Amino acid sequence: CPRRTQVRRMKKLLGLARPGKAGSQSYRDWWNSVSGTMEEAYVATIAPTNEAEYRSRGWNGDTNSFGARHFIEECGLDRTSRVLEIGCGIARIGREMAPHVGEWHGADISANMLKHARERCHGLSNVFFHELDPHAGLAALPRASFDLVYATIVLMHLDKEDVFVCLKQARELLKTEGWAYFDTWNILHPDVFRICGEAARTGDAKPRGRAQCSTPAELRV
Repeated sequence: CPRRTQVRRMKKLLGLARPGKAGSQSYRDWWNSVSGTMEEAYVATIAPTNEAEYRSRGWNGDTNSFGARHFIEECGLDRTSRVLEIGCGIARIGREMAPHVGEWHGADISANMLKHARERCHGLSNVFFHELDPHAGLAALPRASFDLVYATIVLMHLDKEDVFVCLKQARELLKTEGWAYFDTWNILHPDVFRICGEAARTGDAKPRGRAQCSTPAELRV
């Protein structure tokens, strides 16, 4: 069940339609438009906050997503592990995970998000960023080279066709014994169903970065 601040954020994202632009914006344009400053990027990726709280959530997670500690412990990551986060934003998790792994790679569609992420990860020599091509997705990244590929609070912002392609491409990036983790909002949860209903938009009025939901069975398929 999402915490209150996350619910408020999702209401904003679901209903943040900019007149005359919502239907035509690309993922890249939309995410750049909501992350011009670091403060805006905080809001777009979690909620109004400060750097200290943001770092704490990056390590410990919160009621809506896991943090670096969970991935390190559950996946047995160490200083030899090579990790990729899809939709890394401003490196909330990566900033905290990088000191504990061999390499941490963050991929995102937004140049603004990556600019802020680089600022937050300044001084970490094992951090690498990749600005994703809007058409190729993950295709340019090295195949079978990551011990963990994950995306948290990301798939919910993609159209269903793009979710399918993202998961398919992610599989190709994993080593044979690699780990993968993905999450999204469950439309069958009463809070999520209510929020989606309250913020529903139709036709070309739908903002590109809106949250979209799946059922557990749909995501497994």
